Amino acid sequence: MVIIRTRSRLAILIGLFLAVVFFSSRPAIAQGGIQITSNRAVPEFPEKITFHLAAHNYRPIKRITLAYGTNIRACQTGGSIKNIQFDPGVEIDVDWEWELKRSGSVPPGAVVWWQWTLTDSGGSRSTERQEFLYIDQRHEWQSLSRENITVNWFEGDSSFGQNTLTTSLDELDRLSDRIGLSLDGEVQFWIYPTSAEVKDALVISHDWTGAVAFPNYNIMILSLAPGEEEWAAEVIPHELAHLVVGLAAFNCRGGQLPVWLSEGLSVIAEGPAEEETLDRIEKALQKGDLPPLRTLNNGFSAYGGGARLAYTQSGEVVRFLLDEYGPELIRSLLSAIGNGLTIDRALEQVYGFDTDRLDALWRVNQGYAPTATPDAIVSISTQVPTLSLVGPANVTQTATPAKATNKVRPSASDTNTPIPSTKTPTKEVTPTSIAVVSQPTQGDATTDPSLPASGAVVNNQPTPIIFWALGFSIILIILISVRLILIRKGV
Repeated sequence: MVIIRTRSRLAILIGLFLAVVFFSSRPAIAQGGIQITSNRAVPEFPEKITFHLAAHNYRPIKRITLAYGTNIRACQTGGSIKNIQFDPGVEIDVDWEWELKRSGSVPPGAVVWWQWTLTDSGGSRSTERQEFLYIDQRHEWQSLSRENITVNWFEGDSSFGQNTLTTSLDELDRLSDRIGLSLDGEVQFWIYPTSAEVKDALVISHDWTGAVAFPNYNIMILSLAPGEEEWAAEVIPHELAHLVVGLAAFNCRGGQLPVWLSEGLSVIAEGPAEEETLDRIEKALQKGDLPPLRTLNNGFSAYGGGARLAYTQSGEVVRFLLDEYGPELIRSLLSAIGNGLTIDRALEQVYGFDTDRLDALWRVNQGYAPTATPDAIVSISTQVPTLSLVGPANVTQTATPAKATNKVRPSASDTNTPIPSTKTPTKEVTPTSIAVVSQPTQGDATTDPSLPASGAVVNNQPTPIIFWALGFSIILIILISVRLILIRKGV
């Protein structure tokens, strides 16, 4: 009997030991799960971004999804999800191209993120989210920062960057004095020396584009070269106003800032209107072919002449509101839009009249009939380019006309500044030394330290060896129990 009890205890101890081994060995044994061997993003500015993933598993990988997006200010923060087409198997090697010509421009200085999810018969596992700074790698950028503004440029010496930064800070103060609005958050300027290079940096732009503001990124792309102080005094306050006004009116309730109000405030930020531009408005009013203000709600003409006339008209209407009613009501108007009201309802709430009545009041104030002639009623607007990547449908980029063609732009030889080589091979994303807002701190976007190293596990599903161990321990316990029973019976 003593022997039997001893053997029974031995069987119990063996069973407990095997159970402990089974549960304690799961993390180590699970190294047979999904293993990532390559995970990287390869940008080709401004055309596309290619995401690459390679992995292997002990059982077929059946489904792969890619979640991706940017740090855009939006009502929806989930980004986009793409189901990847591939042949299921234990070894996978996939690429997917994000074609920006189809989704809309992502400005330099934006942070791009991505994350993969892989599914096999045992469930799904996701990689760690990675991100990188999206910049135009064709140029060697210089950078200066002060307060909440960072200036990036590649043509010109340090004095050019310093002058631009100083002008930007001064104009931001003036904007606060003129309209009573200030800018929260960090701002990035990306400066190209010609309007042609600005258009080249954007996959969607008008022929007349000289600068573009991305209010939902706090990013501006400018056409500005050394020696163009006069143009800088126009374009910098204009684009800063777009960011300030865009932030003030941003909302997730459906309120949309009309283009004439956004551009009109930016024109006001530039200072007094030039006589030449006022003459164009005067002639259009005299002929009766100035279009109704309402036709400028959603965009301006795709042609340079019509676009410049629309900018001047918008500026003069906003100037009328400021002169007659003061900047306080302008701020109230932006706040009403930010609360989700349409422009007509916002105008009625703040001023007591809608867009058409405002148009009539302004025309009468200029000494003309309150309505446009029938020939001018036809809408000439063209939809402002929309970023369809993530966020609400009213996330827009605002384009600004390039300088008038009669203003001579200095050539590279006039600046006496060497131009760095702009032809650099496309490469995988790596950390950058440019000091800009939201710069990733996780390290190399292609080998993020937060990700498992090559061959590390991202799937903790049980492997076949675990089931073998469990089955073996059960069989062993059964055999020992049977043996003890036989011994007890004297067999």
